[in-house]
Amino acid sequence: MGLFTRGKKSHSSSFLDNDTASQLKILNKKAEEHDIEVLKHKVENLSLICRALWEFICEDKNLSENDLVKRIEKIREMKEKTEICPKCGRIMNLNQNKCLYCGTRGNDTGAFK
Repeated sequence: MGLFTRGKKSHSSSFLDNDTASQLKILNKKAEEHDIEVLKHKVENLSLICRALWEFICEDKNLSENDLVKRIEKIREMKEKTEICPKCGRIMNLNQNKCLYCGTRGNDTGAFK
């Protein structure tokens, strides 16, 4: 959505002259480009922070890059074992078999659940 629009669709053509409408489009595009640059900057900062924290952990716990990759894979596998809570609609981890948000129990389908 643009900087100066209200709702889902701009009606600039119905009440603005062509020059003003095109200036508005340019301003909206510049605002969107600025937002993208701000997000890129935030992602770069978070990446640097993650890297610095990882280096602290490696030094303290004597871990390797391979240990990190294994843990990421383990978390991805756990993430795939989810279902939607029937009560609140949030994602539930099947390993917990209950919603962390509202406490609703999941489907007890396994032999050891």
